[in-house]
Amino acid sequence: MIEQSRLYTRQFFQLFAAVILHMTGVSLQFHFGKYIAQLGGQEDVLGWIMGIGMAGSLLVRPRIGSWVDQLGTRPVLLAGTITAGAAALGCRLTSDLTSLAVLRIVFTLANAMFFTAVAARAAQLATPRRRAESLGTIGMGGFAGIILGPALGDWIFAHQIPDVSPFTVFFLAAAAAHWGAAGLVMTLRRPQVEVDADPDTTRRPLFCVLRTYWPGTILLVGATFALAQTIPFLWLERFAKAQGLDYIRNFYFGYAPAAIALRLIGRRVPELFGRRRTLVMGLVLMSCGFLLLKAVRTELGLFLPAIVMGSGHCFIYPSLIDLGAAKLPPAQRGLGTSIILGSMDLGFLTGFICWGQLITHMGFAFTFEVVTGWMLLVAAVYAWQERRAILARAYKT
Repeated sequence: MIEQSRLYTRQFFQLFAAVILHMTGVSLQFHFGKYIAQLGGQEDVLGWIMGIGMAGSLLVRPRIGSWVDQLGTRPVLLAGTITAGAAALGCRLTSDLTSLAVLRIVFTLANAMFFTAVAARAAQLATPRRRAESLGTIGMGGFAGIILGPALGDWIFAHQIPDVSPFTVFFLAAAAAHWGAAGLVMTLRRPQVEVDADPDTTRRPLFCVLRTYWPGTILLVGATFALAQTIPFLWLERFAKAQGLDYIRNFYFGYAPAAIALRLIGRRVPELFGRRRTLVMGLVLMSCGFLLLKAVRTELGLFLPAIVMGSGHCFIYPSLIDLGAAKLPPAQRGLGTSIILGSMDLGFLTGFICWGQLITHMGFAFTFEVVTGWMLLVAAVYAWQERRAILARAYKT
């Protein structure tokens, strides 16, 4: 990639705004459980619908990285935003649970395209030493969307328009957010990148690439991060209802601003302290947040676990994506990004189904304890494996 002296250009902020809008549409659907509940579905039914929906993302993972590398990021971004809006609107047109599962498949397919292309584009806009910073700053747009989406959803369901179902407004708002993002990415310019010496490398089958450049335990970390994320992104509303709380927006008012503030203050932490240490620290912080969430009894009490978990998210995501993508050569960065995001897809699929069953039969408190224990175990395994690898390389030299 051509070295660029400036990171924060008009193209950067245009991509940043598109991420805000798209993530607003995604986080609006943190209220998706309300629609399932209205149709008579319980926690386990919601979990199965969301878990089956992850098949869409998994279906395109073997090819999506190559699409980014061969076609460029803009066509993939457009396809993702337009399709996500259509899927969101389609949810309102059906009350059949099977059809909703199919639409979730389409929706996750679209999100896989969008977020893979965003991560690749953010990396293209930065010099190698500032890639984690670029990914982290673009990720702040996602946090802004996490603030806006749940708050907008709470407002929609609290201020019903006469003779208009709040679910109609809800899904229309989600579609509008995704299509607004499409308008922004439509005018993005194709960045200049170096031509790879071997143009056939971007056409190698995914499994051949994995055999040559196996990413290792970073895939387990990616799956674990997503596994944990299913709780605040899907089950928090059900947890709040079980605790007698009316709103979930207070959690996201703590979660996202804490992550944004910490990312602004410490945007160069991965560069200064190392991406691996930053990643482990994030896993530990997020795991502690679940123990704090277990003790919540009031809406105000949502703030502290939200701040801790948001801080963990802030440290995990940019380092995770950069470390995962860096396992592959620069010409295959799109594919590398797709692989690490694919591990997160598996985590989401597992979390949606397993937590739905566990919450139904064992309750929220036990589930939070299981999540905490698993995250701490994975953090320890990753730290141990990376230390072994570093020592082995030092011994060889």
